[in-house]
Amino acid sequence: MATVVQHALLGLSAAALFAAAVRSVSGVAPSGLERVVAAAPLAASAAVLQALVLGLVGWGTSPVALGVACGAVWLAAWRWLPRPELGLGFELAGFWRGLAPWERVALGAAAGALAAWTAWMLRYPLVGVDAILYHSTEIAMWVEGGSPGSIERVIPLFPVGAYPVTNEVLLAWAAGMAGSFVPLTLWSPLLLALAAAAGWLGLRRLGVPRLPAALALAAVGATPSLVRSMNGPNTELPTLAWLVCAAALCAAAPRRPALLAPALVAAGLAIGTKTTAAPLALLALAGGTLAVRGRLAGLRGPLALAAAAALAVGGVWYLRNLILHGSPTWPFFTTPWGDPRPAAWEGFTNSLLERPAATLEGRLGDYLDVLGGGAVLLAGAVLAPLLAPRREVALASAATLVTLLLWANAPLTGIADRPEVDFSLATVRYMVPILAAAAVPLALAAAAGRRPARLAACALLAAALGWSLAENLERGFPEVPSPLTPLTGALAGALAALALTRLRRPPPQPSPLGTALLAALAGLALAPAASGYVERHAGIRENFDHPVVDWMVSSGALDGDEPVAMSPVMIGPLAGDRLRHRLELIPAGEPCARTEARARRGWVVLADSAFGVSVSRGAGRGCFGSQRPRFEDGQFRIYGSGD
Repeated sequence: MATVVQHALLGLSAAALFAAAVRSVSGVAPSGLERVVAAAPLAASAAVLQALVLGLVGWGTSPVALGVACGAVWLAAWRWLPRPELGLGFELAGFWRGLAPWERVALGAAAGALAAWTAWMLRYPLVGVDAILYHSTEIAMWVEGGSPGSIERVIPLFPVGAYPVTNEVLLAWAAGMAGSFVPLTLWSPLLLALAAAAGWLGLRRLGVPRLPAALALAAVGATPSLVRSMNGPNTELPTLAWLVCAAALCAAAPRRPALLAPALVAAGLAIGTKTTAAPLALLALAGGTLAVRGRLAGLRGPLALAAAAALAVGGVWYLRNLILHGSPTWPFFTTPWGDPRPAAWEGFTNSLLERPAATLEGRLGDYLDVLGGGAVLLAGAVLAPLLAPRREVALASAATLVTLLLWANAPLTGIADRPEVDFSLATVRYMVPILAAAAVPLALAAAAGRRPARLAACALLAAALGWSLAENLERGFPEVPSPLTPLTGALAGALAALALTRLRRPPPQPSPLGTALLAALAGLALAPAASGYVERHAGIRENFDHPVVDWMVSSGALDGDEPVAMSPVMIGPLAGDRLRHRLELIPAGEPCARTEARARRGWVVLADSAFGVSVSRGAGRGCFGSQRPRFEDGQFRIYGSGD
């Protein structure tokens, strides 16, 4: 029963924050996509700030405390901010009536495909190494401890507590409210829809026609790195979504200069999610500021508040690193007066620019497989100024190339000296914002060039889309569903849109009370997905944690609330469906007596190898003597509870 109530509370609280954000931006953007895109980062930043502030007293994931905070935000907005002249419901109804029948069917098909994909991810949740051992683990630890954003020991090799973790804090807010992992799955499709809406807004404000704008958005959305990171709390899609929001609001700023304020907040969310967003976010803000430089005098107050919010939700991690380690981007970049890089990092932090030949030799095909159509987008960004020699096209192309060089100069992008810890190919996923930037000069060329150039730009965008789709189909389960899943959803969505098209009367507009009830019911509908979430994850045999999670579920070990201690890797789903099991990393060098005591209080999961790398001196190694483990498969051993 508690799970049902908590999911309803999550839906109601999210709606309250978004309604307050809509009211706060309606004076600047009274209608249109500008209002929705501007409200989204404000609502998200409010959730992050709630989690961080309440986390100072251990209430950062308390459903009661967060629910009260969301109600207070909505009440303050209702009391002190003017009511929008046009409600979102009325605007949505008018927008729907203004669409041509084929546009309604196309929009319904897209929504249906996304809904079907989301349902598939709820059936097969949490895929990928980072989602399992890093992101979900950190979120689960914060939910249990009540202090999102606190530094947790998760991976011995990587001090992930020093990374920017805005997205993890936001998901801890949602997971703590719901008391389940379900928000971790829902967040990606929501952000994909937001990124598509913001991208459409930005490209249309830049004068890009509908067809090339749609092709550009589809080509970016289909890139393999982005698609394969959807099923889990990964950071590629959140970074892209907030970055696109910031860029779109900057593109709309010449009409409404005050949109620079929510653009600044969106940029803070992007940079707080991933450092790689910083160059493009700063370029977008610089462009938006230059476009309205003569009208900034009256915006000092809103911009100052937005800058403070951006610093609080995105810059706080860099400030913390500066204080603790002497460098805002530690451990990737250090200063002479600060802490050095971790000693264990020696030999695998090379950049691509440092070792281009060694990195690409014999592996160019692997890079093309990971990039897919992104390779066409990068090539097109170089060719775009030749197709349409316009200043805006050249500037967009230059921005892409500059950020690409910055990525190539980043640590870990080059091949490592130690093959067992080479992550160079995996860092291609950090290029997702750059691939989005690469689509912009092509879209602009399709708008500004002559007819042959426009056709060539559209052809390149279509080729990028086709290549990425082919790569995704080849990859398949468990990262991508079969084509039948989104196609079935698209058909159902198209039929539903067609049925709505034939309605002679528009549906009644809900009252504020009705809207709140709908939000609560939407959250309520998600509660069944929380039950058996970890069991469904355990059924994905391709995941590295399948044997461990499967045994823990089938044996009933996750039915209670005993702590689960692990070494040398962590497994987030072992927190259980309700996130009641406290997850702990066994520190290196811990005495065996203490490790054995953990097994008497709860569960101990030890790995003899981690991703094919033998563990010779891991924590817990050599403990338990001749005692037989409760589970053993050649890689993992499990002891407890009461051993």
